[in-house]
Amino acid sequence: MTLKDYYGKGKANSTREKLLIMFCEHMKNCIGRCKKERQSILETQHVRKIHDLLDPQKKDETIESLLQDGGLEVWKQWVRPMLDNKKIRVGSAKAYLSSLSKFCEFIVDHHENKVRCFPKVPSEIIKKAQAVAKHFKGMMSAVT
Repeated sequence: MTLKDYYGKGKANSTREKLLIMFCEHMKNCIGRCKKERQSILETQHVRKIHDLLDPQKKDETIESLLQDGGLEVWKQWVRPMLDNKKIRVGSAKAYLSSLSKFCEFIVDHHENKVRCFPKVPSEIIKKAQAVAKHFKGMMSAVT
Protein backbone atom coordinates (compact mmCIF):
# COMPACT_ATOMS: atom_id res chain seq x y z
CA MET A 1 0.00 0.00 0.00
CA THR A 2 1.37 3.41 -0.94
CA LEU A 3 1.37 6.38 1.44
CA LYS A 4 -1.20 8.03 -0.82
CA ASP A 5 -3.48 5.00 -0.37
CA TYR A 6 -2.83 4.82 3.36
CA TYR A 7 -3.65 8.47 4.02
CA GLY A 8 -6.44 8.52 1.46
CA LYS A 9 -8.38 5.59 2.92
CA GLY A 10 -8.31 7.04 6.40
CA LYS A 11 -8.45 3.72 8.25
CA ALA A 12 -6.65 4.02 11.57
CA ASN A 13 -6.04 1.36 14.20
CA SER A 14 -5.15 3.82 16.97
CA THR A 15 -5.70 7.41 18.05
CA ARG A 16 -2.12 8.15 17.06
CA GLU A 17 -2.75 6.96 13.48
CA LYS A 18 -6.07 8.77 13.30
CA LEU A 19 -4.37 12.04 14.28
CA LEU A 20 -1.81 11.59 11.50
CA ILE A 21 -4.44 10.75 8.89
CA MET A 22 -6.56 13.74 9.93
CA PHE A 23 -3.48 16.00 9.88
CA CYS A 24 -2.69 14.93 6.32
CA GLU A 25 -6.26 15.72 5.27
CA HIS A 26 -6.16 19.01 7.20
CA MET A 27 -3.06 20.14 5.32
CA LYS A 28 -4.96 19.85 2.04
CA ASN A 29 -7.84 22.13 3.06
CA CYS A 30 -7.95 25.93 3.23
CA ILE A 31 -7.28 26.08 6.99
CA GLY A 32 -4.24 23.85 6.55
CA ARG A 33 -2.81 26.10 3.82
CA CYS A 34 -4.16 24.14 0.81
CA LYS A 35 -1.09 22.00 0.33
CA LYS A 36 -0.97 19.57 -2.56
CA GLU A 37 -1.44 15.94 -1.62
CA ARG A 38 2.25 15.13 -2.01
CA GLN A 39 3.28 18.01 0.29
CA SER A 40 0.61 17.04 2.84
CA ILE A 41 1.91 13.49 2.94
CA LEU A 42 5.50 14.72 3.26
CA GLU A 43 4.69 16.95 6.24
CA THR A 44 2.73 14.14 7.89
CA GLN A 45 5.63 11.76 7.34
CA HIS A 46 7.97 14.26 9.01
CA VAL A 47 5.83 14.03 12.14
CA ARG A 48 5.51 10.24 11.92
CA LYS A 49 9.26 9.73 11.47
CA ILE A 50 10.23 11.73 14.55
CA HIS A 51 7.38 10.34 16.64
CA ASP A 52 8.40 6.79 15.74
CA LEU A 53 12.01 7.55 16.68
CA LEU A 54 10.99 8.92 20.09
CA ASP A 55 8.42 6.18 20.71
CA PRO A 56 9.46 3.12 18.68
CA GLN A 57 7.10 0.72 20.51
CA LYS A 58 4.21 3.13 19.83
CA LYS A 59 3.19 3.21 23.47
CA ASP A 60 1.94 6.80 23.17
CA GLU A 61 -1.81 6.93 22.77
CA THR A 62 -1.52 10.42 21.29
CA ILE A 63 1.62 12.58 20.97
CA GLU A 64 3.16 12.49 24.43
CA SER A 65 6.74 11.76 23.35
CA LEU A 66 6.80 14.73 20.95
CA LEU A 67 5.92 17.01 23.86
CA GLN A 68 8.47 15.68 26.39
CA ASP A 69 10.35 18.43 28.18
CA GLY A 70 8.58 21.09 26.15
CA GLY A 71 9.69 19.50 22.88
CA LEU A 72 13.35 19.49 23.90
CA GLU A 73 13.62 15.71 23.43
CA VAL A 74 13.02 16.28 19.70
CA TRP A 75 16.00 18.61 19.70
CA LYS A 76 18.25 16.32 21.76
CA GLN A 77 17.36 13.00 20.16
CA TRP A 78 16.75 13.99 16.56
CA VAL A 79 17.61 17.53 15.40
CA ARG A 80 21.03 17.97 16.98
CA PRO A 81 22.33 14.43 16.22
CA MET A 82 21.09 14.60 12.62
CA LEU A 83 22.81 17.96 12.06
CA ASP A 84 26.00 17.01 13.91
CA ASN A 85 26.33 13.80 11.88
CA LYS A 86 25.48 15.70 8.68
CA LYS A 87 22.58 13.34 7.94
CA ILE A 88 20.31 16.29 7.09
CA ARG A 89 20.82 19.87 6.02
CA VAL A 90 19.73 22.94 7.92
CA GLY A 91 16.75 23.52 5.60
CA SER A 92 15.51 19.97 6.12
CA ALA A 93 15.76 20.26 9.91
CA LYS A 94 13.73 23.48 9.75
CA ALA A 95 11.13 21.78 7.54
CA TYR A 96 10.72 18.95 10.06
CA LEU A 97 10.37 21.41 12.95
CA SER A 98 7.84 23.42 10.94
CA SER A 99 5.81 20.25 10.33
CA LEU A 100 5.88 19.44 14.06
CA SER A 101 4.72 22.95 14.91
CA LYS A 102 1.86 22.72 12.40
CA PHE A 103 0.88 19.32 13.80
CA CYS A 104 0.68 20.69 17.34
CA GLU A 105 -1.34 23.68 16.12
CA PHE A 106 -3.66 21.31 14.25
CA ILE A 107 -4.32 19.29 17.41
CA VAL A 108 -5.08 22.41 19.46
CA ASP A 109 -7.30 23.88 16.74
CA HIS A 110 -9.32 20.72 16.18
CA HIS A 111 -9.81 20.22 19.91
CA GLU A 112 -10.89 23.82 20.53
CA ASN A 113 -13.24 23.87 17.54
CA LYS A 114 -14.66 20.43 18.36
CA VAL A 115 -14.07 19.14 14.85
CA ARG A 116 -16.30 16.21 13.95
CA CYS A 117 -14.65 12.78 14.33
CA PHE A 118 -11.62 14.24 16.11
CA PRO A 119 -10.42 11.68 18.68
CA LYS A 120 -10.48 12.40 22.39
CA VAL A 121 -7.19 13.97 23.44
CA PRO A 122 -6.61 14.76 27.13
CA SER A 123 -6.70 18.46 28.04
CA GLU A 124 -3.19 18.21 29.49
CA ILE A 125 -1.86 17.13 26.08
CA ILE A 126 -3.72 19.99 24.36
CA LYS A 127 -2.17 22.56 26.72
CA LYS A 128 1.31 21.14 26.18
CA ALA A 129 0.82 21.03 22.40
CA GLN A 130 -0.11 24.70 22.37
CA ALA A 131 3.11 25.67 24.16
CA VAL A 132 5.33 23.24 22.29
CA ALA A 133 4.14 24.47 18.88
CA LYS A 134 5.81 27.78 19.75
CA HIS A 135 8.94 25.99 20.98
CA PHE A 136 9.30 24.15 17.67
CA LYS A 137 9.06 27.48 15.84
CA GLY A 138 11.73 28.90 18.15
CA MET A 139 13.97 25.90 17.52
CA MET A 140 13.85 26.68 13.81
CA SER A 141 15.78 29.89 14.44
CA ALA A 142 18.39 27.96 16.48
CA VAL A 143 19.14 25.57 13.62
CA THR A 144 22.41 26.56 11.99
